[in-house]
Amino acid sequence: MHRLVLLAVVLALSAPIAARPPDQQSRRLQADGLVRLLSDLETALQSGGTDAFAALAAPDLPAEDAARFARLLARGPATTAVIRERARRPVTGGVEVLAEVLVGHDRRGRIATWQLRARPRAESDDAYEIYGLAELGAVDGLIRLDLDTDTQYAVHDLTYQAPDLVVSMKSGTAFVARSDAGVTALVLRGRGSVRFTPPSAAEQGQLRLFNGRPDYESDIDEAFIRLSPLEFDSRIESRMLEREAVDPGEIRRAQDVFDDRSPRTYSLELDDLGPDTWSLEPAIGSTVVELRTRRHGWLTYARSPSEPEDVSFFDREKSRNISVYTSADRLAERGPFYDEDDDAAYDVDRVGLDLTFDPERQWVSGRGSLRVTVRRDQVATLTIRLAEPLAIASVSTLDFGRLLALRIKNQNKAIISFPQPLEAGRQLILDVVYSGRLPPQRLNREAIAPEGQVMGSAQDPFGIDRPIIIPEPRFMYSNRVAWYPQNERTDFATAAMRFTVPSEFQVVASGTLVNSTITEVPAPDGGDSTFRRTVEFDADRPARYMALVISRFVPIDQRSVPVPAVAPPVSRHDAGMEGRGAGAPAIDVEVLSTPRITGRNRPLADRVSALLADFARTVGEAPYPDFTLAGIDDNLPGGHSPAYFAVLHQPLPTTPYSWTSDPVSFDNVYQDFFLAHEVAHQWWGQAVGWKNYHEQWLSEGLAQYFAVLAAEHDRGRDTAEGLISRMRDSALALEDQGPIYLGYRLGHIEGEGRVFRAIVYNKSAVVLDMLRRLMGDEGFFAGLREFYATWRFRKAGTDDFRDAMQHHTTIDVGRFLDRWILGAVIPKLKLDARLSDDGRTAIVRVEQQQTDVFDLPLTLTIRYADGAVETRSLPITEASVERRLTLPRQARRIDIRQELSLFRR
Repeated sequence: MHRLVLLAVVLALSAPIAARPPDQQSRRLQADGLVRLLSDLETALQSGGTDAFAALAAPDLPAEDAARFARLLARGPATTAVIRERARRPVTGGVEVLAEVLVGHDRRGRIATWQLRARPRAESDDAYEIYGLAELGAVDGLIRLDLDTDTQYAVHDLTYQAPDLVVSMKSGTAFVARSDAGVTALVLRGRGSVRFTPPSAAEQGQLRLFNGRPDYESDIDEAFIRLSPLEFDSRIESRMLEREAVDPGEIRRAQDVFDDRSPRTYSLELDDLGPDTWSLEPAIGSTVVELRTRRHGWLTYARSPSEPEDVSFFDREKSRNISVYTSADRLAERGPFYDEDDDAAYDVDRVGLDLTFDPERQWVSGRGSLRVTVRRDQVATLTIRLAEPLAIASVSTLDFGRLLALRIKNQNKAIISFPQPLEAGRQLILDVVYSGRLPPQRLNREAIAPEGQVMGSAQDPFGIDRPIIIPEPRFMYSNRVAWYPQNERTDFATAAMRFTVPSEFQVVASGTLVNSTITEVPAPDGGDSTFRRTVEFDADRPARYMALVISRFVPIDQRSVPVPAVAPPVSRHDAGMEGRGAGAPAIDVEVLSTPRITGRNRPLADRVSALLADFARTVGEAPYPDFTLAGIDDNLPGGHSPAYFAVLHQPLPTTPYSWTSDPVSFDNVYQDFFLAHEVAHQWWGQAVGWKNYHEQWLSEGLAQYFAVLAAEHDRGRDTAEGLISRMRDSALALEDQGPIYLGYRLGHIEGEGRVFRAIVYNKSAVVLDMLRRLMGDEGFFAGLREFYATWRFRKAGTDDFRDAMQHHTTIDVGRFLDRWILGAVIPKLKLDARLSDDGRTAIVRVEQQQTDVFDLPLTLTIRYADGAVETRSLPITEASVERRLTLPRQARRIDIRQELSLFRR
């Protein structure tokens, strides 16, 4: 979805106000004279007179400081002038005030944050003069949009085009809104239509799910268009709009559209700085088109040339992305693959956290620090993510001291402004103090969910009359909640973390546990003391994100698991800690459990240890030296696996839900499937990340396939093939939902999480098994080891996986992945398999019925006269194939096994 820049200042000073006796000076610092001083500054801006400001300035005000104000006065009297105090503190000789300043001259505006130093005038206790004025940050070029109600236009065959979009209106009325550069907004009312035609088959498939056809066409009766004023004349021909007499009724209706839609496009939330709507001017090539359609109400088209996927079509009210993709022009420049970090302003190298959690209040407070390396020259601001409910008290660095934090309204972002541009390669530590009520995250749509199961009333929420056991409370803070300051996107970093919780809780987190203590906290009123637990973790191998879970845990078992190798720690000479000492490579494993299911979880230590050892042998290395499994009782199975640990949700016997029909339910085939999948995420998804949402299959698909490999190791190939067969069936049933490469968007339009699981989890695993059978075990696993070794602690994409596997096979892996990952078509094959008259030769013919040639393995079962059975895999890489297979002895039957490969007959 198009990203709107919504800015609001949330400022505070980190330095405490020193205690002072209640003398005359202290009273002056809180006097209303400061309020009047800011009011007088507003008046000076409104009058545009230098004398008004001179009357407020101290004789020793530096000329440079006075010039800042004079530059605003030079523009003439301000039509808007608002100054809001945000914070104040005493300083030597006076008081320091931080204020937000909005100044507008007709349609143009500017917002800035000023640091004023004021002191009492010698002749008055209640009047102040300014002896210092610094600007900490500013945003220029704001536009105040107002609909021009003095001019009405008649519409004649109007057409507005953007990439893959055509809006037409044969007749109707139009009103415009202008900036100084020209018309930047257009309100249309009348008889019109819209046609949206994305070129890719994947996006056409999503539109088909939305409205039953591969494009979108609809009648419209209202539209709001926002564009660069420099493009208006070239996009809207003069003949399309003809001035006509103003109709008061039309003005009223157009104003309603403008008031509703205009604030949603490029607008800034400036809170208490006045009733006017201020916005940014769209860049050339950018546009937002709001359309009221007959069938679906208001829909939005957006083009943002700076975004990797610059075209989007969405339903704003229902928060549904209908279509998101890269335009043809941008695709020609960039190619089909991209890294979401390509335009990142900085990298996070290390995270430091010192936080206190109150689980019952869902309250978090403390300090988070980021050691960052700037990636681009002349960077004046850095954007961090921090959950919206968390209030920022201060942001500072050792080099610059306190910094200006611009909180982005209604988003989990804050812009940090620096007093001078930063050069590429610059390293600094951002220190953020924050607090707030933050609900923990829940299992998301990637886990089993009771979709389609209707619950009961408020008195009986599960809709049944038998007793229900309520699961043990737990509090998970991970990648779905920005609970600590972090980069806008996941970013591999090491970490040192300290968490404080009530003593009855335990903490599992991303890292090695290095210390745990319990301290007594005396009650301030002399009552009963409370006790707190403080735990410290060190992550000396990089993780994509940090996570923790808080609950009441009981220790089950601890052991050391030998592995071929463990990834070495990152050098951290400045962190004050060294990596683990030398010795035989091993993973330290611990199993914890919520109290109710401790007996059930005692065997888990053996299973976890075996899985870790097996996967490490397959890949050649373990990425992290520690792994903790936390077993949690719940009403649904599922799991979550950040770096260093995993949470396994285990259903209680009284659960009211059924999940046997879910695409990822395999309990009756291999009971440890969920566990194996979560353990495999330590390699796939954590140690090796994904470059953007399209590449999520590299996490979920590989973890899913490693769970299949675990079943094959434990129970044999027949069990693995049983899993592959069920995965294949779930993927074929949802063939029309889109390709694996759509990632989270699969099932998004209809709100069906099982679609995502069937395709990104299961279809990906089947595709990997097909590739293994095409390449052979030796080449396939050699390619996996190369892929892991090349991209460990980095983000990878489909093209990177292709390159690693291609080194170990003659199969065209690029074509294979193009068909199976980027495409959604399931090939249709005409098959014939028979034996020669003497039963010593098998003749197999395959004809592909579609235009594109698919690569896939065909599995043959040959039954010999002596009762023996042989399975062979025949690679299909051409449109038409005939193979004659010489058999070692007489056979009596040959069958083609369809259940292991994705095709239809």
